[in-house]
Amino acid sequence: MKWVALIPFLFAAIAPLAWLFRPLWFDEALTVMEFMPLENPADIYWRYNIPNNHILFTLLLRAWNELTMMTGLTGDFILRGLPLLINAAAFLVSFRIWKRRGGFMAATLILMVFVVSRPFEIYSMALRGYMLSFLLVTLGLECFRRWNETRKLRYCSWFFMIALAALATMPSNLLAFAAIALFFLPEKFREIFRPKFLLPALLPVVAFFCVYLPIWHKLMRNLALKEGWHDAFRAVLIVYSGWVYATLPLLLVAAIGMVWCLRGHRFNFNYAGRVMIFLLPLMLWPVMRPYPFPRVFFSIWPVWLMLVLVGLRPVMSVIRRRWGWYRAGLMLMGLITMSCIWGVITRNLAPEASKVIVANKGLDDYFWPYYIDIGNYSPEATIRAVKKDSSPVYASFSADRYPLMYYGWLRGMEPSRWQFDIPGRIQLQTLPEGCLVILSSSEPPEITAARFHGTLTLWKENGYHYIYRFYAAKP
Repeated sequence: MKWVALIPFLFAAIAPLAWLFRPLWFDEALTVMEFMPLENPADIYWRYNIPNNHILFTLLLRAWNELTMMTGLTGDFILRGLPLLINAAAFLVSFRIWKRRGGFMAATLILMVFVVSRPFEIYSMALRGYMLSFLLVTLGLECFRRWNETRKLRYCSWFFMIALAALATMPSNLLAFAAIALFFLPEKFREIFRPKFLLPALLPVVAFFCVYLPIWHKLMRNLALKEGWHDAFRAVLIVYSGWVYATLPLLLVAAIGMVWCLRGHRFNFNYAGRVMIFLLPLMLWPVMRPYPFPRVFFSIWPVWLMLVLVGLRPVMSVIRRRWGWYRAGLMLMGLITMSCIWGVITRNLAPEASKVIVANKGLDDYFWPYYIDIGNYSPEATIRAVKKDSSPVYASFSADRYPLMYYGWLRGMEPSRWQFDIPGRIQLQTLPEGCLVILSSSEPPEITAARFHGTLTLWKENGYHYIYRFYAAKP
């Protein structure tokens, strides 16, 4: 029956290849243009001016870029080779751990559901630190468990090093390591204060200060930027609905196993801790203003998936014992087929789900972000259009100016042609006569025209980008 596991691995191998040629979006292009090419690699750490810099991932991306340039390979699709390798490591490590902790059938099902989910499509090939965080949190969870089982200090050392790497990727990963500690919360209150639990639970906090204490003023400045969602209710709704939308088939089966696990057992602190793991995004609602971007919580998914595994394990075990390997294998094939069908359904309904759940209140992180629609979002095609004209070019913030500048640089477009605002630093007051203005399809041109005291005439339409010609109002 073990050949069945090849199915999700086949999906995991093939699916990301289709996303190698996806155009860069704002944060990816910002990473490639502003942080990766810094003269000294140490500057990537010291220039933590905005939270978009995922420090460890950026360092790895720089090393990968230098390695591929030595072979003569260049291009953004070559850069995506790094997340492709991280994906491979994440899947091999995750499946091995899930199989060890929950059995072959449960591990195969979780892997399949995750592979066909929309968040995996969005983040698996992103030039960002999300899948690296997924891998590190998965390893951290296993190291904490092995420390609990063996009391060998080497597992604490590994846990600290993994936490250090994860927090050097994103400071928000501290929340995922808090989830790991809650997962292993002792059953009795007095045991919480014993070294067995307290030592590894506090190590991520130590790692956090090791990474950010030298650049503490920059971290505080980044927090002062107040980036996030001002509609906290909508953000929390997206975090939970994105998870349920992706994993619903497994959640229904795991709920049965959870009832079996709780039946005949008294509710204790360990159970309470595991409930709190699912409530963490909700618990941040009263204290975080603005609320974090929903994608920040993607690094908690390994812990959430492990909780699903806990629920699946007794169900799969009963099925295997009562039905035997052959019939259990047939049922596993059926569940994998259902997972595939669910993946197809959720993908097709993702635009509609985005309209209902996200409702244009902010950037969609889990359903249908603008940059995932390759047929509609093509900054390179927009650059090909404006490059033919010699006029200056203004790109609004919502038009994703960094990818436009990146593809303009690749195509030899003169940097002096660009006109743009820099939030908090430069706010343009006027535009040159005849300037080309690139706005997103959702931006009303009247607002930009009024701001610069002129009129905008539609010059070219390219899916997500609308290109206008600016004419100043006559005095």
